[in-house]
Amino acid sequence: MKRTIQNGEYSLTTSLYIHLDVLARLNTAAKELKCSRRDLISMLLMRVANEIDRCHGRYRAVRYQATDPLKRWRRTCIRFSGDEYERVTDLRKFCKSSVSLLLAVAVHKYLPKIEKGEEQPEVLRNGRAGKGYAIGRAVLNGIVCWTIAWGGPRKPGRSLPSFPALPGAVNTQSGQIALPGKGLPLLR
Repeated sequence: MKRTIQNGEYSLTTSLYIHLDVLARLNTAAKELKCSRRDLISMLLMRVANEIDRCHGRYRAVRYQATDPLKRWRRTCIRFSGDEYERVTDLRKFCKSSVSLLLAVAVHKYLPKIEKGEEQPEVLRNGRAGKGYAIGRAVLNGIVCWTIAWGGPRKPGRSLPSFPALPGAVNTQSGQIALPGKGLPLLR
C-alpha cells in the first residue's frame, strides 16, 4: 500500500488479485459504460457496502477466492481515495472476505444489472462513489464503542448526523472533535 496526497486529497494505492475472466468483464463493462475501470471497481465495491447487512462474517476466518489450477490471475494496482480505502477495509473486516473476493462477487451479482440498465451506477451519476467517511469512539461504562459513518450529506455545507451516544467523535480527515449534538463537519 502506498499513500499519496494529490490536489489536497489523500489517496492510497493497493493491489487486488483479479481472475482473468473477471478482469475481462470489468474491461468490457468500463468501455460500454464509458468510465474508467478504477471507477467501476470502486462503484461495485460501494454497491456491496450498500448491502453490508447481508454479508456479516462474525466468528469466522477471512474468506478468499477459490483457487484456479491454471493460475489465471492478474495482480492489478488500484488507487482509492482515502474515504474509499477506509470503506473497503471496513468491508473486508465486516464481511470477513478478501477485497478481491468481494469484487468478484460484485461483478457476478451487480454488473449484469448495471449492463442491462436495471441499476444506474453511482459513479456515472455523481462522478465518484464513496465520498465521506467518519469514525467515532467512546468508552461507555468500560465498553469501547465505535461508530463508523459512510457517506456524507448530499448538499454542501450540511453536517453529518451527530453521534449522541458517542461524545467526542473524531473526524478522521481533519482530527476535529465534534461536540455532542453538533454533528460532524462535512468531510467532502
